[in-house]
Amino acid sequence: MTVFTVANFSACNTGVSSNEQVINVQEVRADLSNRFDNLEEALKNSEANIIDAKIFKEEALKYLLNIDKSSENYVVASKNYDIAYSDIINKNSLKSRDNEPLITQEINALSSQVVNASDYESIKVLFDNFYERVLSSDKFTLTEQNQLLNAAAWYEASLSFYKDNYQMFVGGSSFKTITSMKLIGCGWWKRWGKCVAGTLGGYYGGALAGCGIGGGVGAAAGGVGAIPGCGIGATIGAVGGALTGAAASCDGCSQ
Repeated sequence: MTVFTVANFSACNTGVSSNEQVINVQEVRADLSNRFDNLEEALKNSEANIIDAKIFKEEALKYLLNIDKSSENYVVASKNYDIAYSDIINKNSLKSRDNEPLITQEINALSSQVVNASDYESIKVLFDNFYERVLSSDKFTLTEQNQLLNAAAWYEASLSFYKDNYQMFVGGSSFKTITSMKLIGCGWWKRWGKCVAGTLGGYYGGALAGCGIGGGVGAAAGGVGAIPGCGIGATIGAVGGALTGAAASCDGCSQ
């Protein structure tokens, strides 16, 4: 189960506004932690023996964004989910771009640090340092700060969820069992975790950071209403692609 510190929350907006405030990152982390915990419970209580892509999509949209088939923005969210999922599964290049925006550079740099971490426990410090630097830096606009904090919080929460539940996804096997021999001499982080971290980091940095993840996703997660755009649904699609698809093909060990 993911645990973060709870603090005060203020919603963020996509555009610059006189009412816009820097989000409280600890509250966002706590909110996302709760949403991922609810998703975990729903998946484990599912009658399905294998958590496939379709099941994950429906449950993830419901528990992470409060969007189900009766929601008025379901069609948009579902379409954006499928696009992001396909990008991840097909390993489309999302990092190699000319004149990368500052937000993309920052998330890609964070992703590189995470992937190079020797173990999962080390990355918490990396995220803490990232949040602190973004909040204290004067080189970011208010909107850029919110986008960076939200993108990093989703990135962190996604990895934490995977850490707690990788048995559901690796190798496409039943989430109730896992062959321990697969992890001998390697460990889940080196074999699958780093690959998933790189996959998600590349997507958040290359695509979502450039399409309003701060406002689109933050708004939905904060409960102040969904904002149409590629952030709604696409964030969850990236998670779904990395976990239900990319993780199965990750193999960082020779054993």
